[in-house]
Amino acid sequence: MTTTTQTAPQRPAPMDNTRINTPGEYRAWQDAESSYFATLRRIETAKQEAAEMEKAEACRILSEQDYYLMACQRENLRKEKAAATLAAEQEAAQAKADYLASRPATVEIMRGEPYNFLQEFAHWTRAGYVMLDSGMHSTGFGMWHATMTAPAAPAAAKGAK
Repeated sequence: MTTTTQTAPQRPAPMDNTRINTPGEYRAWQDAESSYFATLRRIETAKQEAAEMEKAEACRILSEQDYYLMACQRENLRKEKAAATLAAEQEAAQAKADYLASRPATVEIMRGEPYNFLQEFAHWTRAGYVMLDSGMHSTGFGMWHATMTAPAAPAAAKGAK
């Protein structure tokens, strides 16, 4: 921003009251006096405009800095969320791998009541267990029997350990 320096105008000498001034002299003095004050007002207005322009420029710079800082904060928040999500996904994958490693390899279901047998069978089926070739059968003593085996653990779960 360029600023121009203006020198203050010289105020006209006061009227000589020791003699009678002609109307032309008085008018010339009045014109010089009003020109002086008009110049002072223009200088003051220019100073105010320069100050306002500097203030507006400072506000614009601060606004740009605020925008940049907010953008940085948003980016940092996005990175933190991504890191937290990744950590949660890794923790969930590890928990699943631990669960898959800790569950029994085979399950034998033997119940006398068909309803109870089917409920337990459905539970293990939802858990991913598969019935062995022997299938589901009655033992002949009012008991239902099935042997189920756990599916193989995924390769990613094995690698996570």
